Amino acid sequence: MARARKNVDSHNVVSMRRRRTPGISLFLCLLLILYLILLAWNYFNKKHISIYEVNTSEISDDSPIFAYVLRDEEVVYLPESGYINYYVPEGSRVSKSEVVYTLDDNDKLRSVLSSLRSETPGSAAVPTIREEIETFHNSFSMSDYSQVKDFHFSINNTILEQARGSLFKDLKKYIRSSGEDQSFRKYKSGKSGVISYYTDGYEALTSASITSDILNKNGTVERNQVAADGMVEAGKPAYKLVTSNDWSLITELDDNYYELLKNMDSVRVTIVRDGVSFNASIEHIERDGKHLACLSTSRFMERYINDRFLRIEF
Repeated sequence: MARARKNVDSHNVVSMRRRRTPGISLFLCLLLILYLILLAWNYFNKKHISIYEVNTSEISDDSPIFAYVLRDEEVVYLPESGYINYYVPEGSRVSKSEVVYTLDDNDKLRSVLSSLRSETPGSAAVPTIREEIETFHNSFSMSDYSQVKDFHFSINNTILEQARGSLFKDLKKYIRSSGEDQSFRKYKSGKSGVISYYTDGYEALTSASITSDILNKNGTVERNQVAADGMVEAGKPAYKLVTSNDWSLITELDDNYYELLKNMDSVRVTIVRDGVSFNASIEHIERDGKHLACLSTSRFMERYINDRFLRIEF
């Protein structure tokens, strides 16, 4: 009886399947699908932004621009022959009627002046001379031996700068006190201005004379040093005098540069050699079918007094 009940009970038991509930993995999967759908919807329904890399540079980096240096300058020539001695250093300002140089017939003044310079304390010139030597050492090339002449002149010019204030006065005092008959002829500046002892043959050119052919002569202009030692002949250049602080840089513009600058009254100019920048007024000139620009300023004239061409950037 008991076994029959047990069999009946076992046949009445029905096994039920366990209901599966959605897991966390399914939820995350649906969330990811929804996120991707939203991204796709936004991508196809909004304006796209293109990203570009922009590098800053000067507008003249692609092609160098060389400019002709125009100044108010005149060459003063020797009225007669003789042994020359200078009393004004390169790049210095002289006033009208200031003694620039002397001439004598027997070269006795040279030894007197050397003695006077040696008596002048020269410690102030030492740092400048060291700088001149370092500059020469760093830039000297055996392929351009003419730099030695410029270096020699620079050193002498530095020494002359130290003795400039009293050299000629000391010379006259020495002659009077020694009782020696030193015959020499002194020559004064006819105008005030800045002294240069280099010429290049372009001193007489005006802005109306500048052509495209002249602007293409960069690198071919030869500088001649007029402050020579020993005997000099009448009619040779004695020095050059720049009579105004105003100077100009004249350059040729291609069509692209002309379009950029044609409506400007002034422009920022940088001298590539030493990085000096300044504002310059700009005047446009049409000549022989070319676009020329005349950039004028009154700053840094003395700094580039011996340059005829300069590389510039706008």
